[in-house]
Amino acid sequence: MLISKKMRLPIALMLLTVFNAIDAFFTLKYIKFGALCEANPLMDSLLQSNHYLFIFYKLVVVNFCVWALYKNNKTKIVPFILYLLTFIYSLLMMWWGYMIFLLY
Repeated sequence: MLISKKMRLPIALMLLTVFNAIDAFFTLKYIKFGALCEANPLMDSLLQSNHYLFIFYKLVVVNFCVWALYKNNKTKIVPFILYLLTFIYSLLMMWWGYMIFLLY
Protein backbone atom coordinates (compact mmCIF):
# COMPACT_ATOMS: atom_id res chain seq x y z
CA MET A 1 0.00 0.00 0.00
CA LEU A 2 1.41 3.34 -1.01
CA ILE A 3 1.28 6.31 1.32
CA SER A 4 -0.47 9.32 -0.16
CA LYS A 5 1.63 12.40 -0.80
CA LYS A 6 -0.48 14.34 1.70
CA MET A 7 0.36 11.90 4.52
CA ARG A 8 4.11 11.49 3.90
CA LEU A 9 5.28 14.54 5.81
CA PRO A 10 3.03 13.99 8.88
CA ILE A 11 4.20 10.37 9.05
CA ALA A 12 7.82 11.51 8.80
CA LEU A 13 7.17 13.93 11.67
CA MET A 14 5.62 11.20 13.82
CA LEU A 15 8.60 8.94 13.12
CA LEU A 16 10.99 11.77 13.92
CA THR A 17 9.25 12.39 17.24
CA VAL A 18 9.27 8.69 18.17
CA PHE A 19 12.90 8.26 17.09
CA ASN A 20 13.90 11.30 19.16
CA ALA A 21 12.23 9.83 22.27
CA ILE A 22 13.87 6.43 21.70
CA ASP A 23 17.23 8.13 21.23
CA ALA A 24 16.78 10.04 24.51
CA PHE A 25 15.97 6.81 26.36
CA PHE A 26 18.91 4.88 24.92
CA THR A 27 21.24 7.82 25.46
CA LEU A 28 20.39 7.87 29.15
CA LYS A 29 20.56 4.11 29.52
CA TYR A 30 23.74 3.39 27.57
CA ILE A 31 25.65 6.68 27.73
CA LYS A 32 24.78 8.43 31.00
CA PHE A 33 24.47 5.23 33.02
CA GLY A 34 26.38 2.88 30.71
CA ALA A 35 29.67 2.40 28.93
CA LEU A 36 29.18 4.44 25.74
CA CYS A 37 30.01 8.12 25.23
CA GLU A 38 28.03 10.96 23.60
CA ALA A 39 29.45 12.15 20.28
CA ASN A 40 27.66 15.53 20.26
CA PRO A 41 29.62 17.94 22.53
CA LEU A 42 26.57 20.12 23.26
CA MET A 43 24.42 17.17 24.28
CA ASP A 44 27.33 15.64 26.20
CA SER A 45 27.75 18.75 28.35
CA LEU A 46 24.00 18.87 28.92
CA LEU A 47 23.94 15.16 29.78
CA GLN A 48 26.85 15.46 32.19
CA SER A 49 25.49 18.53 33.97
CA ASN A 50 21.83 17.58 34.39
CA HIS A 51 20.15 14.62 32.74
CA TYR A 52 16.68 16.05 33.48
CA LEU A 53 17.59 19.13 31.47
CA PHE A 54 18.87 16.82 28.74
CA ILE A 55 15.51 15.01 28.64
CA PHE A 56 13.65 18.33 28.57
CA TYR A 57 15.81 19.56 25.70
CA LYS A 58 15.47 16.32 23.70
CA LEU A 59 11.75 15.84 24.19
CA VAL A 60 10.44 19.40 24.32
CA VAL A 61 12.84 21.77 22.60
CA VAL A 62 13.81 19.51 19.69
CA ASN A 63 10.22 18.41 19.03
CA PHE A 64 8.98 22.00 19.28
CA CYS A 65 11.56 23.11 16.71
CA VAL A 66 10.55 20.29 14.36
CA TRP A 67 6.87 21.17 14.81
CA ALA A 68 7.56 24.88 14.21
CA LEU A 69 9.50 24.02 11.08
CA TYR A 70 6.57 21.90 9.86
CA LYS A 71 4.01 24.63 10.62
CA ASN A 72 6.04 27.21 8.67
CA ASN A 73 6.21 24.93 5.67
CA LYS A 74 6.19 27.62 2.97
CA THR A 75 9.11 26.45 0.83
CA LYS A 76 10.23 23.18 -0.71
CA ILE A 77 13.33 23.06 1.49
CA VAL A 78 11.33 22.42 4.70
CA PRO A 79 9.97 19.00 3.67
CA PHE A 80 13.44 18.08 2.40
CA ILE A 81 14.98 19.01 5.78
CA LEU A 82 12.33 17.06 7.69
CA TYR A 83 12.71 13.99 5.46
CA LEU A 84 16.50 14.23 5.83
CA LEU A 85 16.24 14.44 9.63
CA THR A 86 13.92 11.43 9.65
CA PHE A 87 16.37 9.50 7.48
CA ILE A 88 19.29 10.43 9.75
CA TYR A 89 17.34 9.40 12.85
CA SER A 90 16.41 6.10 11.19
CA LEU A 91 20.14 5.47 10.66
CA LEU A 92 20.69 6.35 14.32
CA MET A 93 18.01 3.82 15.32
CA MET A 94 19.87 1.16 13.31
CA TRP A 95 23.10 2.17 15.06
CA TRP A 96 21.40 1.84 18.46
CA GLY A 97 20.10 -1.59 17.47
CA TYR A 98 23.59 -2.62 16.45
CA MET A 99 25.15 -1.29 19.68
CA ILE A 100 22.55 -2.94 21.88
CA PHE A 101 23.04 -6.20 20.00
CA LEU A 102 26.78 -5.95 20.68
CA LEU A 103 26.29 -5.09 24.36
CA TYR A 104 23.91 -7.97 25.11
